[in-house]
Amino acid sequence: MPWELSQQEVFLRLQEKAFDAPLQLMAEQRGIAEIVVFDVKGTVLAKAGDVEGLKDAVVPDWAIQSAQSGDAVVVIRGGGERLRTLLWLPKVKGFVLLGRAIDPGISQHVAGVNRAVGAYKDAINERTTIEARLSILYLLFGVAFILASIWAGLMFAGALAEPISALIQTADRVRAGDLAARVSGQGRTDELGNLLLSFNRMTAQLQRQQDELITANAEMDERRQFIAAVLGGVTSGVISLDESGIIRAANRYAESALGVSEGGLIGKELSTVSPELAESLHDDAHLEMEVRLVRNGRQRVLFARASSNEAAEVGGEVITFTDITDLVAAKRQAAWSGVARRVAHEIKNPLTPIQLSAERLKRRYLKSVVDDPDVFAMCCDTIIRQVGALHRMVDEFSEFARLPTPAMQAVDLAGLCQEVIFLLEMQHKGVVFVLNAQHEETVVDCDAGQVTRALNNVMINAVHSVEGKHQPQGGESGTVSVTVRRRGAYVEAIIEDDGSGFPEDLLENVVEPYVTTKENGSGLGLAIVQRILEEHGGALLIRNRAQGGAAVEFQFLAHGEAHAAVAE
Repeated sequence: MPWELSQQEVFLRLQEKAFDAPLQLMAEQRGIAEIVVFDVKGTVLAKAGDVEGLKDAVVPDWAIQSAQSGDAVVVIRGGGERLRTLLWLPKVKGFVLLGRAIDPGISQHVAGVNRAVGAYKDAINERTTIEARLSILYLLFGVAFILASIWAGLMFAGALAEPISALIQTADRVRAGDLAARVSGQGRTDELGNLLLSFNRMTAQLQRQQDELITANAEMDERRQFIAAVLGGVTSGVISLDESGIIRAANRYAESALGVSEGGLIGKELSTVSPELAESLHDDAHLEMEVRLVRNGRQRVLFARASSNEAAEVGGEVITFTDITDLVAAKRQAAWSGVARRVAHEIKNPLTPIQLSAERLKRRYLKSVVDDPDVFAMCCDTIIRQVGALHRMVDEFSEFARLPTPAMQAVDLAGLCQEVIFLLEMQHKGVVFVLNAQHEETVVDCDAGQVTRALNNVMINAVHSVEGKHQPQGGESGTVSVTVRRRGAYVEAIIEDDGSGFPEDLLENVVEPYVTTKENGSGLGLAIVQRILEEHGGALLIRNRAQGGAAVEFQFLAHGEAHAAVAE
């Protein structure tokens, strides 16, 4: 029918009112209750059938828009008694609304369907709401279950971790030294309870062992302190060696004798700190011998004894030694003093008659000698001169044998050196003397006469050394320098020269009697100097200088230091 209406488009536009009759015919032929043609403005162009209900046939906008797009739109109005269809007529540019009455049963069915559709839509809407509520409910139940699970897990983990945490804390306390720490929770009967029980047993055992070790260590400390006190008061050196020759214990006397600082022997090999002891002592169970040590230019004589530690089941050796340098020197001095006294007694008596006889022969018979009187006079002079030399030697023997007891008084050592240098400068013009002294700090307690003699002997030896080296070369006689200084509790006088020095093979024995480097020397000069210094509680150090020449050092305890040293 819409096609037929489109074919009648021109006719419809020219005779709008006349088109109602054909439209009525179409309605009757097709059983259509109503037909209404209207344009886009709503103006009715033609109508047929029962159009009384047109007032109820207001077409909604959505139907107009759907019909213009070419769709057939069904519109139910009037309580569902009529079924209307809206169609678009493009050529007319209008709409045709076809209405047909609907059977009441169908209307009821349609109403039922509509109700069902509405109920379905309501159910759909309620379904979304229910699903949302169920989702929220599920989410809440899930969160609650998760939280409950977490809480239960935490409770279980806490119950499981609490004894482990306590064990860790107690282990830290034990590691820090608190062996009295114990972990709680021993009432458990599972494996963890057994672990805690074993841990507490272990700490209890460790505490008992620690107490025993502390007690034993205290006893060892007491014994060590007692032994250290005993060894510290012993005037002998004690050194303990292990099987490999490493020093594991030594007293202060041994450290002082070997010239090392306190604690400087522990952990070192004996061969490195004292090759002399290491070479002299071997693996014999008991060995006694004298050992000579040279420290700081001084030779010391030690009486050493090595004993094995096998009886003590600790292995190694124990070396004990005593410094017998002074004893050996005293014995040597006593022996030489006895020899000197006998030699002086045996030689001195015939010297005077010999000298007197030679002088008388020269005076009485020199004029009577015709054949070679010069030879006769020279022989008599030689006898007289040699007898004089023997007299001087005998006098030195006598002095060496019986040095007087020194008369101590406070004397400026630098002043004594200056006096000796002044006298020697007058006799030896070609020798340069240099004095470096600190007069305000060089006062010592000594016998001025004996110390002056010792200084004079050493300086004369230095003068002879430099003259013997430089005069044959035609140059100056060289230099003799004297340095007097204070060092610690001691005052030192160092006499140095640039002469030929001491022979290396005689350097260690040069202070012994009758050891000399001079052709006509008695060998008693340095021996007398050594004895003078020993009588004054001092020391004599002799060495060769690296740049040539010799250096002789006197050491005296400074004034006022002797009483302090004794007090200490």
